[in-house]
Amino acid sequence: MFSPEELNGKLQLRRTDFLLKNLNKFRVQNVMLLCSLYDYYTVEEDGMLEDILGATHSAGDSGNAPVITQVSDATTALKILKDKSGNYFELIICMSTGENTSFEEFTENALEIQPSLAVTVLTHNREELRKINGKNPGVIPYRLFNWMGTGEIIQGIIQLTEDARNAPHDCGEVNAPCVMLVEDDVLFYSKYLHQGMQEIHLKSRQVLERMASQTMRKLKSRTRTKLLLAVNMEEAEYILNNYSNSLVGVVTDMRFHRRGTHDKKAGVNLIEKIRERNPDIPIVLQTSEHDGADIAKAMNVGYINKHSTTLMSDFSNMLIDSLDFGDLIFEDDTEKRIRKVTGVRELGIALDKLPAKSIHLCWSSGRMSRWLKIQTELELAEEMDEYDLKNCTSEEVKHALLSAFRSWKADQRRGYVVPYSRSFHEEDLVFSRLGNGSMGGKGRGLAFIDRVLVANLKEDAFKKVTVSVPNTVIITTQFFDEFMKINDLHQFAIDCDDDNKIQRTFQKASLPATILGDLRDYARTVTAPLAIRSSSLLEDAMYQPFAGIYATKMLPNNSRDLTVRFKQLSSAIKFVYASTFMQSAKSYIRATNHRVEEEKMAVLLQQVVGRQHDDLFYPHFSGVGRSYDFYPAGSAKPEDGVVNVALGLGKAIVDGGMSLRFTPKYPRVLPQFGTVKDMMDNSQKQFYAVQMDTSYWGSKLDEDQYITSHDLSTSENDGTLEFLASTYDIPNERVMDGITRPGPRVVSFAHILKNDVFPLARISDYLLKLGEKSMGCPVEIEFAVTLGKKRALPAHFSLLQIRPMVVNNDLVDIDPSTFDDEKLLCKTDKALGNGTIQSIRDVVYIKPDSFTASKTKNIVKEVEAINRKLFEAERPFILIGPGRWGSSDPWLGIPVTWSQICGAKVIVEASQKNMNIDPSQGSHFFQNMTSLGVVYFTVPHNRPGSMINWDWLNSMKAVSETQYTRHVSSDRPIKVMVDGRTGKGAMLIR
Repeated sequence: MFSPEELNGKLQLRRTDFLLKNLNKFRVQNVMLLCSLYDYYTVEEDGMLEDILGATHSAGDSGNAPVITQVSDATTALKILKDKSGNYFELIICMSTGENTSFEEFTENALEIQPSLAVTVLTHNREELRKINGKNPGVIPYRLFNWMGTGEIIQGIIQLTEDARNAPHDCGEVNAPCVMLVEDDVLFYSKYLHQGMQEIHLKSRQVLERMASQTMRKLKSRTRTKLLLAVNMEEAEYILNNYSNSLVGVVTDMRFHRRGTHDKKAGVNLIEKIRERNPDIPIVLQTSEHDGADIAKAMNVGYINKHSTTLMSDFSNMLIDSLDFGDLIFEDDTEKRIRKVTGVRELGIALDKLPAKSIHLCWSSGRMSRWLKIQTELELAEEMDEYDLKNCTSEEVKHALLSAFRSWKADQRRGYVVPYSRSFHEEDLVFSRLGNGSMGGKGRGLAFIDRVLVANLKEDAFKKVTVSVPNTVIITTQFFDEFMKINDLHQFAIDCDDDNKIQRTFQKASLPATILGDLRDYARTVTAPLAIRSSSLLEDAMYQPFAGIYATKMLPNNSRDLTVRFKQLSSAIKFVYASTFMQSAKSYIRATNHRVEEEKMAVLLQQVVGRQHDDLFYPHFSGVGRSYDFYPAGSAKPEDGVVNVALGLGKAIVDGGMSLRFTPKYPRVLPQFGTVKDMMDNSQKQFYAVQMDTSYWGSKLDEDQYITSHDLSTSENDGTLEFLASTYDIPNERVMDGITRPGPRVVSFAHILKNDVFPLARISDYLLKLGEKSMGCPVEIEFAVTLGKKRALPAHFSLLQIRPMVVNNDLVDIDPSTFDDEKLLCKTDKALGNGTIQSIRDVVYIKPDSFTASKTKNIVKEVEAINRKLFEAERPFILIGPGRWGSSDPWLGIPVTWSQICGAKVIVEASQKNMNIDPSQGSHFFQNMTSLGVVYFTVPHNRPGSMINWDWLNSMKAVSETQYTRHVSSDRPIKVMVDGRTGKGAMLIR
């Protein structure tokens, strides 16, 4: 059984990410070019060195190009090497020493100073080449190259140096692909370095260019095929012995040095050694011997004539034909080609459609594994290599390979955000982006946690339950900027204080033409209900999460007319854009010391999680989880977390409506269900769903235009209440699990939390701990769950959002029981926040005697008017009222928005005899209060240790008074204190 305790080890973003990031770790950053000024000019200008280095590194996404430092003589060069305060050089390329010092003598002196240094000699001096070429190149302390007239040879030297240094780890441990070139003739291996290596890298770049994600390209560029040069048999044997499993090809000369002598049959002997170790490695014999072609044919290897006038073209063709750098070819048992596969995307189709015999032949020859490595897909090659298929039938081989491919494909792109393409929905991608701007906080958080899930959550962690993030297309802030600019909306939106006017103006504006084609394609492809979510720059930030401040609009997206769906989508995007400038958003931004003009909006396009039931679409249930519980009950501790769940869409929770609250560690303990009466009073009565019937749709200026609420009988008829509800047995005055008997229904989640028909407690506990550990702070998550059609399982758990929570550790010790009640305005053991506030004199409260739940909307207007005056006067105040502040349900409390009470520094939820509501910590409203440092008191009705001094409030002279609201002011500051460890709080008035 999977449990959160498995998180005790080190988290990672993704195994492949760390594997790839550890490749190519050695990079040549600084090169010393020891040469005359004229040679340097030749290399720099005529050789176009800077252009070549810059283009190569840019194309390979491999960071900055190396810095070249020219030094004119050996003495100066050695002095620079000894000076530890100067640049550290990884490579020296010598064209001349500038003195009578030999290259060999200089190299020995340089290596004595810096043993890790790579030294090469690059010369166009034929006499120098004549002296050295033909001797055993393995005995000299440097590698010799011939200047070919362009800077590409220097780029080749740099990459050859990097490949040689990285090979022990990359090829020896990780099995990154490599090609071995065995050649001792300087002229020939210089040619290969000049152009041949470029051919290998060109083929690698073509693979990388097919990858949509820039992050993926950068990572996969590290797996480019390496070229390892051996100039004698000893070096060739070393490479073979250490990197045999990584070799995807060998190009070898016929004759080269072996044990100090030039051996005419060294190449043949090497081929025999390779065949003994790994008969599947493709080999090319390149030689000038007159019988070379016959020898190659006899040994069943490729052949290149070294005297060919098209040597480099021959080499390029050989890479494709013999070394698997081209298409992957499938053949039948008569060696007739039946299909070619250009990229990895096509491989899955081939594995699915082609005859098992052809797949078996391709696999058993080793070509498929080599080709995958060259395609930079090391993980897939490794997964396939793990299968022991030697004694399997062709059908078994096909099934195993196809299964491995599908498993890899399901995970390999998760966590990466790739540019949107018209084939997005055909490629099993999770995240795609439109534009080059920011993804915003919500999009960034989802993409991050998706990558964390892939790396750390086992596929079978929760039996028959898939846990994932919904497929998401992110419209980046680039298009928000373009939208605001082309419609000249910025100043208007900042200055306007009429929300309806802002929305109407934004709806009339035009989206950028550069996005319309992709949006129309998206609308054409996706015909399921959509959630159009905000994802601003500031949203879900670490200390100011902006939870629920901006809009989310859900669309039924069910019209048969593409134009209608496209218009609904465009309208919803503009609605989210406009929410950036709503009064609630502006008030919140100002309270966080930001400026409205700093904010930018990205938009997420997601399919709504759930299932259609007649004219309604909704999940079985939704939830909000927090890894830190401000109001733990019973044996629970704050760090045990808390989860609120509700039938249907999550609007019931985030808007502060009725939901069920539990601690994942103690799922059977439900504090709001202490008695049967509590269960009847505090359980969910209504649920929200996307309305698919056009006759029920509201105004396009309404965020909930397509959302309707329904009673539990609708859910029962839909078959979604079965695992979520209990039944009130009226005659016996008890609540029974399930809905098999008649009676009032109670949304208790009994079968899930008590009988574990769905592992909600374990999944939420794991995800909260995973989120907290990976983000480095307490977190809040939102999720939705769709159960099976007939049974609870199989089911799908969708993680919709993750954001950081603010839990401040600056605490103060207080004990309200030691204070005289006459000196207190308020005390409770359910306070949220910490520290001391001594600057408040004003109190705004709802008069208990005149309060009535049916008039809460009128009360909102009165509170808003007082708030406006105090906020403009910069006078923070204490706000006291019954039930939940910010609830969307007026029967549970006062349905204010943040902008209507933004001046409050302390908020008190004072329950009454007929309104004893559970604390509202599952709502967006509550999240924003805590992130802004607003102190929150919950004062339960008739609870020992809790009180409000109504007599003192009523005795104070009113600054202003309306039908339901009263504003008073104290001569002296009211001292507010909260002990964040115990939840105890007190307000001293004297």
